[in-house]
Amino acid sequence: MWRYGVERANFKSKKSDDGLERLADGLEWLADGLERLADGLERLADGLERSTDGLERSTDGLEKRLLGVKLSRSALGALIEEPERKY
Repeated sequence: MWRYGVERANFKSKKSDDGLERLADGLEWLADGLERLADGLERLADGLERSTDGLERSTDGLEKRLLGVKLSRSALGALIEEPERKY
């Protein structure tokens, strides 16, 4: 009877050790996944920043083109109103 109790205790101990190993493996896998997620989020943030910079440059370019169009219209209007004037 005593021997059966010792064997059963050893079996439970081994089972517990296996469970702890699986838990450690799972936690390691989770840590790796979280690290990959953090890297992905960092790359996403970098991409969004580059996109924002590109949009700002595009907006600046469009504003300059609009100003050029306004100046051209103004000059064209002046030519139409005063065709004899030398520019």
